[in-house]
Amino acid sequence: MTALDPAREAGFAAAPGGAAALHGTLLVAAGLIVLAVAVFWPSMLALAELWSHPDRRTYQHGYLIAVLASWLVYRERGRIAAAAGAAAPRFLAAAAVGSVAWAVAWNAGLQVVHFLIWPAVLWSALAAALGPQAGRVLLLPVAFIYFAMPVWDVLTPVLQLATVHANQVLAALVNMPVIIEDTYVHIPQGSFEIAGGCSGLNYLIVGLAIATLLGEVNRDTLRRRLLLIALGGAMAIVSNWLRVFIIIYAGHVSDMTHYLVRVDHYNFGWVLYAFVLAGFFLIARRLPDSGEPQEEPAGNPGGRAGVVAVGAAAVAMALGPLLSQASMLLARDAEARAAIGVQALDFDPDDEWLAMPAIGDWVPVFPGADAESLVEFTRGEERVTAYTATYLSQAQGRELVGHESRVQGAGQGRLLPAQRRGIEGDLPSRVLEAEWRGAGGGRALIWWIYQVDGRPFASPLAAQLWYGVFALWGTAPVSSVIALHTSCAGDCDLARTTLERFAVAALPRLLAAAGYAGG
Repeated sequence: MTALDPAREAGFAAAPGGAAALHGTLLVAAGLIVLAVAVFWPSMLALAELWSHPDRRTYQHGYLIAVLASWLVYRERGRIAAAAGAAAPRFLAAAAVGSVAWAVAWNAGLQVVHFLIWPAVLWSALAAALGPQAGRVLLLPVAFIYFAMPVWDVLTPVLQLATVHANQVLAALVNMPVIIEDTYVHIPQGSFEIAGGCSGLNYLIVGLAIATLLGEVNRDTLRRRLLLIALGGAMAIVSNWLRVFIIIYAGHVSDMTHYLVRVDHYNFGWVLYAFVLAGFFLIARRLPDSGEPQEEPAGNPGGRAGVVAVGAAAVAMALGPLLSQASMLLARDAEARAAIGVQALDFDPDDEWLAMPAIGDWVPVFPGADAESLVEFTRGEERVTAYTATYLSQAQGRELVGHESRVQGAGQGRLLPAQRRGIEGDLPSRVLEAEWRGAGGGRALIWWIYQVDGRPFASPLAAQLWYGVFALWGTAPVSSVIALHTSCAGDCDLARTTLERFAVAALPRLLAAAGYAGG
């Protein structure tokens, strides 16, 4: 293992122009980081809210990760200055493209995507201004912030199931009777749900972050770093398995009256993980090392980033946010836009379907919609409820497609995976279809379709990307969702036939009422 030790750094600073280059390089890096925080402020605000959320504790370590990432940049100041060289135009182009992609993701409400993009844009700007070798040194310090982002949530279902099955095995070892049902663990004394918060994702993220940090601080070889990461992740997962098992066992022996069952098991988990972490450090000290020296990046010692290169990197990084802010200034006239919403409310369907106020319990949830309508239509014994929601412009928290936007409504039950289904008529050719199953055994069929600036979409991702792109180049396009609902009276095939008949007769007019501008 090799490193730029304090003596070498002092020698670098003592060289002609070395101290100025050291401080100048650090100033450039810090300036671009501060600029990134400023121009990507929507992502920063969303992260701050996530890190401070009182109920979602998985990412409450976020502020600490941000501090450690900043410290890693400062710690590498000597190596960055030693590796600084000529500007790299290819990274300049990457920063510009990434910045525009961030703006599209932000406009489209794709939160995880714009979280993923902005650190990559920042790193590209740093590499463009300081050179690719300096960018290589900065890669891990910048990427370290990903340990504070909700990009890890995709692992939650896998970790949940792993925790359930691990506890089934542990229960068998101590002869504790259990019945497993999906993510529920039933014992004679009661039941436990292995919810998303019990998956152990928070321990896994922290374990991976600690292992990565340890390898970076020690400047370990790649082989040793990968061993540390594998060990840290595995021990974090096992720690959560033990935590859940101890709580279930405590419920078993105390008839569900133990403190860990009734009052608090969250803090207990971190106490247990602290002991596991101590074991991790003991094992890490004994891991074999390949002894291969770590190659130091060779740049232009004493070199400085040019003013033009730094300015170009800053402009490239800010390009997307500037376009996004400029497009917001071109919003449509309020009265003309509001008229679209009134049109949606005043829609009158085809004469053969009689309209009446909806009285059922199906009420889709689309927060912040500028206009909504919910009408029930009947034709003989057939009943279809039609819902429309129109957004004159979208923003975080008021999106056509988002975590809080629910076509099934806020009630009990679950929506089965959606699939695309073709229908007849002038337009559109396809809609999304999903079956809803209520807690009491009720079933219903829901069809829905998105529309952005008059263009129908059966793909929520495509609809939001279309919105995100066109929102950059002018006024925000009007976007809407149209959903149709009918109950399954024992057979959802009959319900599907009902929806087909209604869609052919009324869907084009519903699209037009919700803001459709096509022919």
